[in-house]
Amino acid sequence: MEAFTPVVENWQGDMEEWMWILPFVVLIRACFQSFVYSGIPFTTSELKLTMLPHERSHLLSHLAMDRAVRQTTAIFAFALLIGGVTPLSYSFLFKASLLYQGILRQYGR
Repeated sequence: MEAFTPVVENWQGDMEEWMWILPFVVLIRACFQSFVYSGIPFTTSELKLTMLPHERSHLLSHLAMDRAVRQTTAIFAFALLIGGVTPLSYSFLFKASLLYQGILRQYGR
């Protein structure tokens, strides 16, 4: 593992150098896909929830908040696990986690 650590640190430095480009690529890809897949995807259970006597804006904000909390918790727990197992730095892993979280939010997943 000690012999492999400099290689991983070198890869980490290269990835951090180019990491700022990824949000722009995701934004451009989202613009192109918005013409093909327009609209907001709903599951049948979410559609049935809109039939209840609640405001849709309240319901949608609750669903978005629930998903965001679950995704953020899972992504950062995974980053902590990877940081504990590999020689990657926690600052790099948290930057990558934030970037990944932004990509997920861009696509609404």
